[in-house]
Order: sequence, then C-alpha cells, then structure tokens
Amino acid sequence: MIKTLNSPPYQGGHDFRVDMETLKENIEYGVTLQARERVLKAEGRPPTFIREIILENFMSYEYARIPLTRGLNIICGPNGSGKSSILLGISVALGQVYTERSRRLSDLIRRGKDLGRVTVVFDNRPVDGKRPISFSRSDSFMLSRYLRKDGSYWFETDYKEASAAEVREVLSSLNINPDNMLLIMHQGMVEEFALVNAEDKLKMVEDVVGLSGYREKVLDSQRRLQALVSEETAVKQLMGMAEETLTHWKDVYGRFLKKQELISRRDYLLKEKFWVQVSKLEKNVEVTSNKLELKRREANELSDKVSRSEEKSKSIEIEFHASYNKLKRAFTSLSFLLSDKSSSEARRRTLESAVSSLENMSATIGRHLAECKSEAKDLKTLQKDIGILVDSWSKEVEIDARKSLEASGEAEVIEKALAQDEEGMFSLAKKYAEERANGALLAYQRRQAEKEAAELERALKELKAELANLELQKPSMEPRVSVTRQLYDIDAELSSVTAQIGAYADVPDEAKDIFESYSTKYKELKDRLELVLENKKAVLSELEERKRVWRRGIHSVLESVNPLYQEILRGLNAYGYIRLVGEEEFEKTGLELLIGFRGAAPAVLDAYTLSGGERSTATISFLLALQRLSASPIVAVDEFDVHMDPVNRERIFRSIFQRAQDDEKQYVVITPSQVKIMGDDINYVVTQMVEGRTEVGTIAGR
Repeated sequence: MIKTLNSPPYQGGHDFRVDMETLKENIEYGVTLQARERVLKAEGRPPTFIREIILENFMSYEYARIPLTRGLNIICGPNGSGKSSILLGISVALGQVYTERSRRLSDLIRRGKDLGRVTVVFDNRPVDGKRPISFSRSDSFMLSRYLRKDGSYWFETDYKEASAAEVREVLSSLNINPDNMLLIMHQGMVEEFALVNAEDKLKMVEDVVGLSGYREKVLDSQRRLQALVSEETAVKQLMGMAEETLTHWKDVYGRFLKKQELISRRDYLLKEKFWVQVSKLEKNVEVTSNKLELKRREANELSDKVSRSEEKSKSIEIEFHASYNKLKRAFTSLSFLLSDKSSSEARRRTLESAVSSLENMSATIGRHLAECKSEAKDLKTLQKDIGILVDSWSKEVEIDARKSLEASGEAEVIEKALAQDEEGMFSLAKKYAEERANGALLAYQRRQAEKEAAELERALKELKAELANLELQKPSMEPRVSVTRQLYDIDAELSSVTAQIGAYADVPDEAKDIFESYSTKYKELKDRLELVLENKKAVLSELEERKRVWRRGIHSVLESVNPLYQEILRGLNAYGYIRLVGEEEFEKTGLELLIGFRGAAPAVLDAYTLSGGERSTATISFLLALQRLSASPIVAVDEFDVHMDPVNRERIFRSIFQRAQDDEKQYVVITPSQVKIMGDDINYVVTQMVEGRTEVGTIAGR
C-alpha cells in the first residue's frame, strides 16, 4: 500500500493507493467466453437491440421506418438505393465521431429540406422485472438527432432534449461505443482496418471485450510512476538547494541568538529603568498628595476664619446700625424737645410782653378812671377783664417757664446720652473697620492657599497622568523589579548594550523563523523523498502487477478468439492466427492478424501483402470470432464483401448466420450482392430508389 504524509507535500506530491484486492479479483476473474454476459449481468440489466430506425428528410430518405430484429438483419439493394444511409443514420443518431469528421451534418439533410431527423428505437422490454435502460419506463427507448441546414443539431431521448454527454452516458451503459470500427464498420472500413497499426488494433479489441479499463489502470500507474520519478528528481534538487540555504541560516541563527541575548539584557534594563521611573513618580505622587492635603486643610481653616470674620463684621454692622438708629431717634427727640422749648420760650416772651402791655393798659385805664368818673363803669369792666386776662396769661407764662426748665433738663440728659452713643458708634466703627481688615487679610490668605492647592493639584494630576502612561506598560514590565541603582547608572549600561545590538543590525528579526522554516522544509523534503521512494517502489510493484493482469486478460482473449478465428478460416480454406507483438514494452504491444489461403504460409494483415478480398475475409473472420467476447449488443458492417469472390462471400454469410444463431446479439449486415442464404430468423430489408427517394421493404425469411 502506498503511504501518504499527514501534511501536504512540499512540491508536486501525489497520493497513490493500489487496490491490490481488485487486481487479485481481476486475475481470478480473467476474460472468458462469457465476458459480455457477465458485464450485463453484473449491472443487472438484460441486453437490448435496435427495433427500428426512422429516417426523415435524411439523404435520399423522405420518410422511412426500417424495422430490425435481434439476430441477423441483412440490408440489400442496388447501388445508390440508400443502403449505406441506414448505417450512416444509425451512426449519426448515436453521435459517432466519424460522421462528424468526414462530412458536414447539414449535407445529410434531404435536398430542399431545412430539417432532418434520424431516430433509433431501442428495445426496452423488461426481463425478470429489469429493463436495459433502467430510467425509462417504456418498452421502447427513442434516441433522436435533429439536423438543421444551418449546421446546428440537438439530441432527444424519448422526446426530451438531451446533451451529447447524456447520450454518450446512455450508450456507455448499454456497452455501445459507436466510434469503435469493430462494432460499426462503414463502407470502406473493412479495408481501412488493415491500415490500422497493431497497437490501435489491440486497443479496439480491448474496448470491444471490456479490457479498456485494464489498459487505463496500467497507463494510470505509468503516469503516476512518471510523476513520482519527476518528483524524486525535483525533491533531490530542492534538498541540495535547501541544504546550502540551511547552512547559511544556521550561522545567521547563531548571531541571532547572541543578538537575542543582548536584546534580553536591554529589555531587562528598560524594565529596570521603567520601575525606577515608576518608583520615583509614585514617591512624588505621595509627597504631592500630602502637601495638597495640608494645603487644602489650611484653605478650609482660612475659609472658616473668613466666615467667622464675616459673621462678626455683620454683627458689628448690625450693632452699628442699631446705635445709629438710636442716636438718630435721640437727635430727633432732642430736636423736638429744643423746638418745643424754643416755642415755649417764644410764647412765654410773647405772653410776658402781652401781660406787660395789658398791665400798662390797666394802669392807663386806672388813670383814666381817675380822670373820667362818668365812664368809670365801662372802664372798670374793661380793667377787670384785662386783669383776668393778665392773671390767665401770667399763669401760662409760669407754665411755659416751668416747661422750658423741664425741657432744658431733658435736653441736657439727651445731650449726655447722645455724647455717649456717639462715642459708642465711633468705637463700633473702629471695630468694624478692624474686623473688615482682618477678614480681607484672611480672604487673601485663603486665596493664596487655594492657589497653591490648585497648583499642587495640577502637579499631582500631571504626575498621575505620567504614572498612568507608565501603567499601560506595566503588563509588559511585570514582574516588578526591586531597584537599587540610580537612573544614570542604568542609562549608561543601556547605551552600551544598545550600541552592541547595533553591531547585529544585519541579522533579521525573522532569522529564527527562517532557520526553523528551512529546517522544517529540509526535514519535510527528506521525509518526502523517503515517501516518494516508498511510493515509487509500491507503484512499480503495482505497475508490474497491473501489466501482468492486463497481459493475462489479453492472452485469455487470444486463447478464446484464436480457436474461433481458425475455425472460421478453415471453412474458407485458409489458415491463420492472432498474435501479440512488442510485448516487451507495454506501449508498443499490438495485435496482428495472420492469414494464408490455399496452403500458403500465413501473412500479416496489412495493406500490401494480401489482396482486397483476402483482407476483407481476414477482417470479417476476426470480427465474427471476436463477437463471443464483445460486450456490445450490436454489430453492424457495411459492404464488407465487395472484394470477395462468390464462394468466400457465401461462406462468410453462412458464418455470420451461424454466429447469429448462437448469439443473442444483433447483427446488421449491408451488402449490394445477391444473398443466397435464407432463414426464418433472418430479417431482410430491401431498399429501392423510387422517383428520387428511397423506399424500404422487408422480406420474410424462408
């Protein structure tokens, strides 16, 4: 068994496996006289035959239905009556390559018509419940080909359009290869067979008897062997180049390791430097945080003092306003009091003046009374009234004097109180000014503390941001390194190591991967070479085994066909045999037919040694002998007898008749000659040209 690698091959690898069990089975199976029956039985299908050919607007046919039967069908008629057109129609319907290479299909359409059709009706009746064409449910299967004047065509199977590939698949399932001249021999092909080289003759025979697969297996093994030889050469070349490359990269890899060692030291120094920076930043963050905390506490305390100072100032201000209002009220009272005093004194003075005037008036009246005794009564009354008025006003003057005295006393009291209140207000104003000054000083100190706190907070934020940036690098710098050295010592060593790394600048970073890749590839190539050599050995063994099986199959064919061939030739007063040539080389192995007439030594069938009749006789005899092994249910030959003498023609026809009697195969024989053999099992088809078109009739056998 050929081995395969789990991984894909490095270049041009092949995975070959030999089915030795199948080969052994084929050896056991061999090739016997019942090959055709075994092929069909293996597929579980009965053989078929062509029941009818329908030609419409095809060559000389306007419309004709040609019935055929299993066994022997003889088509005869005058030259030019359309006999060969029947076989040509069968070939066109089956998609034979010969018909498409030798002429244009549009030329086969009847003159004056644009569309032609050829139809082959296969028998599809079931046998033991199975049909030859399993996918069709009908007792007949129609294969048609339509031809257009413009050169286009298409196939139909049971009135459904089909592709050429589908048609080939159907025919292959029936073991019909229309391109093998040993199955369908057109006019002139009997002569042409003699021109076919020995190698191609053998290939035709293999196709007829079902041995083509054996040849394909041998060719497949040869192709795979050649591929393995080519791969062996390629792998060896690649190994040589890979070894040189691997040596170079091994040196580079050594320098790469030294570079990696320096890089590791540099990375450690970078890590050490990193943790020095982190430690320094962490310490600065801690110190700054403490300073900020103290400054914030100081600012808070100053804020409290400012608040208390403002409250005290407010209290003094309220007290000052209260004293002011009190002083204002006292001044108002004093003003009213002084105003009343002034009014009282003015009124007193007025009253005193009036009293003095009244007293003077009373004295004057008294004098008048003394002088004027007659008017005394009125004057006395007036004097009395004045006296009353003077008494009244004098009392009021006393009252006003007393009030003025009282007002003066009250004014003195108020003035003393005002003096005291005024002194208190001055004191409050001084205290207020002092408190306001103190509050302003505290507010200034608070602002300074807040400013310093803000600066510390900003500095702390910058420190934390710097530390946060370093935090991003922490995962790659873990674990934390205990640092004892100063930063400048680390920087000095780092510069030295970096300079040393620069000396290895020509070493690529991929050196390790490249070295390992080439190492892996070299190992893969080495493993691949071992595998190729193992596979080569296995394929060589497989090839020899397949050749042996193929040769045994071919020899089995010859062992079966040769006696029949010789038996047919004996009836023709001839002797011959079939042999293989060039067996030493598979590609040059071929098949030769030898025949000798009337006691002559057998000669190889070719275009020069034998006459036309002898070549035809040898070819048809071989064709008949081969039919017992043929897997095809149909064989058709056109005008094989044109060069034969009457005696051999009649003998060949009798051989064909006898072969058809012993076989279920369908034989279609076309001849321009008069047929002297009659039989109930023979289907005679006669063609005749009538008014420019071919008419077809059948004659019952007798």
